Amino acid sequence: MRIKQFLSLMLVLVTTLATLHVTSCGTILYPERRGQQGGRLDVGVVLLDAIGLLFFLLPGVIAFAVDFTTGTIYLPGTQTSLNDPQLETMVAIQCDPHNMTPETIQQAIAQHTGQVVDLRDDRLLIQPLPSAQ
Repeated sequence: MRIKQFLSLMLVLVTTLATLHVTSCGTILYPERRGQQGGRLDVGVVLLDAIGLLFFLLPGVIAFAVDFTTGTIYLPGTQTSLNDPQLETMVAIQCDPHNMTPETIQQAIAQHTGQVVDLRDDRLLIQPLPSAQ
């Protein structure tokens, strides 16, 4: 009889913990972020999911899976996509690859866009394009 009560209690405890982690940290804290497709990771949500991973392996994995699937693990406004309509207006600038330095790249950007860019800025995200097409 005692073993049966213990197993019932454990089942309730595991079910409760799994249910809490299935809803996940990011989904609970930031429901407005649902549907994001990518971007920079929110360190706070990652740490909370990782704590769940440390203490309870399966619920922690589920928390990460739910947050990545729903998009709540990403910071808002950091989504990037190669299907962005703004990329259709991109202009390829021909440069000599042997003389390319950060300074010459900054000058070329300033000359063609009128925008001053500092390539050392930590907020700048630089990604290679798959092709110039």
